Amino acid sequence: MQTKLDSVQLKTLALQFVIGDSTGQIKDSYPGHHGKLPSSPEYHEPLGFISGDTLYATYNYPAILFIQVAIWPIILTIIISALFIICIVNFYRTIRNEKKSGEYRKSFIDNLVHDLKRPVGNQIKACYLLPTLPPDEQESFLEDNRKQLNEMLQSINRMLLQSTDAHGLQLNVKEFNLKETLEALKQKDRWNTQNKQFDIDVDFRSDNPIITGDYHFLFAVFQNLVDNALKYSGDQVKIQITCTDQDAQHVLIQIEDNGFGIPLKNLKHVFERYNRGDHQGNKKIKGHGLGLHYARIVIRAHGGKIDIQSEEGKGTTLFVTLPRKAKIKNKYKQ
Repeated sequence: MQTKLDSVQLKTLALQFVIGDSTGQIKDSYPGHHGKLPSSPEYHEPLGFISGDTLYATYNYPAILFIQVAIWPIILTIIISALFIICIVNFYRTIRNEKKSGEYRKSFIDNLVHDLKRPVGNQIKACYLLPTLPPDEQESFLEDNRKQLNEMLQSINRMLLQSTDAHGLQLNVKEFNLKETLEALKQKDRWNTQNKQFDIDVDFRSDNPIITGDYHFLFAVFQNLVDNALKYSGDQVKIQITCTDQDAQHVLIQIEDNGFGIPLKNLKHVFERYNRGDHQGNKKIKGHGLGLHYARIVIRAHGGKIDIQSEEGKGTTLFVTLPRKAKIKNKYKQ
């Protein structure tokens, strides 16, 4: 009995002793009176060969004592089990997200190759065919090639934004004319729209059009923002680009459209990678949910910020704040 007590490290247990005869009747017990012999005693010992009496010894193990002893091991087991389950769930989510990212990357590369391959091939063909065409056909032929080159330029700009994800963002910082950059977005032949009537208006209100930054990255960002406004709109598109002086050190560019707008539930996720909201599976509207994500990286790398306001059915407005002369590191990572 003492060994049992020591094994469970309990100092207080109610010991019970019962003496039974050869017929199974109880002759005596301590404490109190027992109606039957214990079915599984901890200890039993014959008291005599002739009488056939047997001493049975057991102890009462109350639930409260079990809880006192086992409570911390139980809590620890529950915590470890919960952490194990969380790790499994996170591991599953990581695998699922990586698989989804791989699918998007493959789709992006396939589309990019397709977008670049066709206009390059057509330009090579144009080099051979153009001298042989009559003058009246040359103009139409050149117009088609120019549109295809604009498509290729947009694909290259998307690829430029995509490159910001690999090894950080390398900026080539120089002064450039922001007004001329925004005015270039008005050119309708730059955009490839199908059966859409659109108008892009630029209102440049700043007295000083010169800012510091990487022209190629920033132009790719503005082009992407306008391209989104054209894609996620109806057949009659109105885009208003306004540039003002936020203060002496910053300029504010607003790009407002009359498009579909963004539901409130999706608005907080628009800058996340691969997020396209309710258009996730819409193959009629091309896109991979990368443009706004990389646009924010570029804007932040310049020391600026980008915000969005939208209402479903009433259009979207993007606010881009850029410093005029920012101290930019050579390399920026997310």
